[in-house]
Amino acid sequence: MVVAGHSAIDQSPITGESLPVEKSEGSDVFAGTINQSGALEIRVTGIGRDTAFGRIIEAVERAEKVRAPIQKTADRLAGYLVYFALGCAVLTFAITRDIRSTISVIIVAGACGIAAGTPLAVLGAIGRAARNEPSSRAGYTLKRSARWTPSHSTRPEP
Repeated sequence: MVVAGHSAIDQSPITGESLPVEKSEGSDVFAGTINQSGALEIRVTGIGRDTAFGRIIEAVERAEKVRAPIQKTADRLAGYLVYFALGCAVLTFAITRDIRSTISVIIVAGACGIAAGTPLAVLGAIGRAARNEPSSRAGYTLKRSARWTPSHSTRPEP
């Protein structure tokens, strides 16, 4: 909380607000914000996990511990894809005798697409779900919400 002073503060690391916010005596200030101009005397009301920043970190850590069922499936399939890519590479080398073609097959058919693509897709889905339903915190929620249709919505139509 601001005890004395006046300043513009960049709260974007916490709130995402792109413009600085004016703060003066009596205003609350988030941990992790950046003082843009002016001077402030601030009284600390919480530290570590008791701050908004700490609660955000805690929520992210909880969400990272829970993996979506599709991620487990993708990890299993990625293991098979490695063998498939190596088999295709051996076949390519046997037919063409060209090491560049063989390496190209390994790169194109490698497991990176599944291994990197699934977490990115889950992250995008979590971001979209957070815009629509802020309580969506885990990958399992995404799996359950995949069966959701607009007819199940309780929100009034605009």
